[in-house]
Amino acid sequence: VLGSTLHFSEYILYGAYVEFVVGNAAKHYFDAQDLCHCSWHHNVEDRASLEAFLKKIGPHHVAVLVQSNLGMNLVNPLEGFDVPPLPAPLHGTTA
Repeated sequence: VLGSTLHFSEYILYGAYVEFVVGNAAKHYFDAQDLCHCSWHHNVEDRASLEAFLKKIGPHHVAVLVQSNLGMNLVNPLEGFDVPPLPAPLHGTTA
């Protein structure tokens, strides 16, 4: 079934696996508010639209996801933008 699907994401696969296979043992939970501000449902193909997307970063966001296939500067796609500071990494991670 999945082999014939063109729009498929490992993100969705992982979510389905956790919800339907592992269940409560995964110690994950549903939340109406995303922790990551994702570019998936936003037009970020030019500077003005990317700036509008970045202005929507909320205080609850701990990360920002900008798709790598947009042809942007791969070294630092947010270079030169006024990006609000995000919280410090969780659990002592440094990345």
